Amino acid sequence: AASALFLDDEGYLLTGDAAAQAGARVPSRLLTGFHRRIGDDVPMLVEGEPFPPETLTTVLVEGIAEHAANLFGGPPHHLVLTHPGDWGGYRRDVLRRALAEAGFTAVTLVPGSIAALGAHLPVPGPGAQVAGVCEFGSDGVNVTLATASGASGWQPGQSAEGVAPAA
Repeated sequence: AASALFLDDEGYLLTGDAAAQAGARVPSRLLTGFHRRIGDDVPMLVEGEPFPPETLTTVLVEGIAEHAANLFGGPPHHLVLTHPGDWGGYRRDVLRRALAEAGFTAVTLVPGSIAALGAHLPVPGPGAQVAGVCEFGSDGVNVTLATASGASGWQPGQSAEGVAPAA
């Protein structure tokens, strides 16, 4: 599903693919990229309405949790969400608080690059290992170097965002 929200005429936020489709018709009411702004002091504005980015992310998560509940016969007991690798404790705490206020108290936050490594590389063996993850997006390439050593698994190291694709 699209990571998008759309403010409809009644003031409700549509989520996912429905939001992306509605936003194609009325782009001024489409919200995307809000998850990267979690922790910013300035809210996102749509039609003059202010929305904190963490609230928008929570609305999207609520839509996904509702979809999962319909598919599997009950709400999820635990959420695992990815986040940009350069987030510090402040941004993670802002997101955790917003999710907790919506009733999502069992949440694990994982840097996106580490989630990708865990999904595509075997569990690291003995001795330190290094891996690189490149995330290609419209604003350039995000590069993360990660290290691993047996029991501790993959740990993010240096990251660079918005690297020009040619670099």
